[in-house]
Amino acid sequence: MLKSWAEGRGWGFPALLVLALALALYAGTLGHPPIWDDRAYVAGQPFLQDCGNLRLVLNPRYLLWVLPVENSARPAWLASVLWDSCLYGGAWAGLRLSNLLWHGLGAVLLLALAWELSRDRWCALLAALLFAAHPLHTEPVNFIAFRADLMALAFMLLSLCLYLRGRARPGWAGRLCLAASLACFAAAALSKEMAVTLPALVLLADALAPRLPDEPAPRAGRRPRWALYGLFLLTLGLFAAFRTPRSGYRLEPQQARRGYRLDAPRAPEWDFAAQAEAAAPDFMPWERVYREPGARARTMSGVAGAYLLQLFWPAALQGDYAPAVPDSWLDGKVLASALAWLALLAAAWRLRRVQPAASFGLLWVPVTLLPVSGIIPLLNLRADRYLYVPSAGWCLAAAAGLCAAARARRPALRAAGWALGLVLLCAFAWRTAARNADYRDELAFHQATDRLDPGVPRNHMNLALALQRAGQPRAAEEHLRRALSLWPGYNEARLLLAQTLLAQGRPGQALALLRAGLPWGQGRAGYQFKLGRAWELSGRPQQALDAYAAASRLDPAFWPADLRAGAVLLRLGRLRQARARLEQALRTTRWRLPEGIYHLALAYRGLGLAGQERRARAVLRQAAPTLAASYPRMPEEPRP
Repeated sequence: MLKSWAEGRGWGFPALLVLALALALYAGTLGHPPIWDDRAYVAGQPFLQDCGNLRLVLNPRYLLWVLPVENSARPAWLASVLWDSCLYGGAWAGLRLSNLLWHGLGAVLLLALAWELSRDRWCALLAALLFAAHPLHTEPVNFIAFRADLMALAFMLLSLCLYLRGRARPGWAGRLCLAASLACFAAAALSKEMAVTLPALVLLADALAPRLPDEPAPRAGRRPRWALYGLFLLTLGLFAAFRTPRSGYRLEPQQARRGYRLDAPRAPEWDFAAQAEAAAPDFMPWERVYREPGARARTMSGVAGAYLLQLFWPAALQGDYAPAVPDSWLDGKVLASALAWLALLAAAWRLRRVQPAASFGLLWVPVTLLPVSGIIPLLNLRADRYLYVPSAGWCLAAAAGLCAAARARRPALRAAGWALGLVLLCAFAWRTAARNADYRDELAFHQATDRLDPGVPRNHMNLALALQRAGQPRAAEEHLRRALSLWPGYNEARLLLAQTLLAQGRPGQALALLRAGLPWGQGRAGYQFKLGRAWELSGRPQQALDAYAAASRLDPAFWPADLRAGAVLLRLGRLRQARARLEQALRTTRWRLPEGIYHLALAYRGLGLAGQERRARAVLRQAAPTLAASYPRMPEEPRP
């Protein structure tokens, strides 16, 4: 069967071989539970669990109106996950199977593109097999939240294949292929933003392979390609208009509303919903890159060099990174990165005539890395999933080079080409299978990163959460302290550690911890609230009230501060003030806080407002009958 294919008869067998390898390498992951981002952004999103929401995402009006849900800027991804919810009834293994199929489809489409560019069957097959087995792909394939990378690449490859076919065919057949290519470009962009580099890849394909071996010479009067480029750019502009007002990370607190200065209209039926927007994170250890262009350029230069090394030999893979910020352009990693990328560009230039497919593959890598190169500041400066799309070009270039060596005149070179290709494929497959074991649960995933790089504070935080869920609070506390030692301004880790200490009855330690972090956390409502809880449990009610007041000033809608302030004031006998704070908390939450209603009823009772007390108790009986049965006893202090 393989022999008949090598002789030029059919593509069914190699396509099935590539798909089988992609599925076989990841079949063991189908039973893995949701971890990390999948827990928060997929399994933890009620919108994605309701199959009926598929019609909302597919409604064309939401290309103009903003749908206020997480990841509304990637409607193709939303639609695919909702389709899985309909198809598999929420079974997590079904969602994982879809990821495997998307990855297999991408490998098969790379097979087609490599053939279009090289007209070398063995080169096309090797490129697809290397892509199916590359260990860098374990992160996007194992996470449903990162399926957007798989979808974007599949649509990009299909768009390029259709473009190359369309430019070679006259008449309506060619026009239909080109129209389908544009549609696939739009679908790729609606999957993930990295697809915006596709027009540059189209230009590269035309420059390096202006006419394929079986493509007829251009006729006089044939439609100019500049018109096609214009259509790609028009599609890109429409996507930019779509993308700008939709959800995304806020890199700094002061950027809270900048992302919406080009806002789109919101559908009236969603007026009640909050605008979908990720919360502003803590300042990262690399926060200099957001305010110093030079620091960002140096840091991302080092990251780019690390990417290049991972493409060639992905031995060290981890779920999270903490890139160092070099102080000088003479830093060793920055210089090594610059030399490596110059060598890649020089090789691409040298091969442009003798090996255009290899040259195209090499240039594919820097072009598709541009969106994550630091031109636009990113929350996560480095991630393995960012290399999913660029790796397709690397696999094409590597396969073209190995096949050229396998066809050399010298027997030793031919043998080396075949042997190296086989060894590389086997090594990739082995490393992928080994890496997949790290995704079996949350604890194993974060422990794998900790073994490779114990200097990642955010991983210590995530590992602490996993340890707490596993019933290991002491180990969790140790990792939280390590996170803070690496990054003292890590408010999230400091708050979680304080919460842990308070829950263990150690308010004094929690108070000391929070006071030490005031230089970083005093401008955040949640931090002031946690400080207030520490003061309250330490028997310092006035200091607690001051902290709660600070939290309310920072965020008037932060109802927990009003609720706890009301409870403290009630215990101090300051009933009028307690009533005001409790009513504010209940207005914010639309009277959905049984604890707040209970305390407010006690405040009404102390003030002699019998009618209002009866109404509050009636609401409480409906909302929380068990709590209502204990009235009017002052409730015990809730533990954190």
